[in-house]
Amino acid sequence: MKRALRVVAATALASTLSFASAAQARDMDMEGARPSAFAMFGDALIVRPVTTVATVGGAAIEGEEVDEMDIRGLQAKKTATREEKLQRTLAGRENRGKFGGGAKGKKTGGKSNKEKKKNAPFM
Repeated sequence: MKRALRVVAATALASTLSFASAAQARDMDMEGARPSAFAMFGDALIVRPVTTVATVGGAAIEGEEVDEMDIRGLQAKKTATREEKLQRTLAGRENRGKFGGGAKGKKTGGKSNKEKKKNAPFM
């Protein structure tokens, strides 16, 4: 089965490459000319699907898994609902200590020498 898939993929790839080179050679003679409607139709319905199948199939035949991101591309993440946001917030609060101003030891006496130097004139 694997051998048959390789033969089919190789045939598809070879035919795609041969069609592409002929079209490219023809296009080089006619610089600045637009492709005909038939050429654009053939490109959209034959060449592009065959190259896509050859690319994805070639990767799969060699034993590599095809990554979903290669096929679907980048997509935006779905925004979280209010319940999901609240659940994440509460989960983050579970194992933490209390926050807030604790009693830090009151300072007794006047200013320290460092504080006095801050307020002293420059000269």
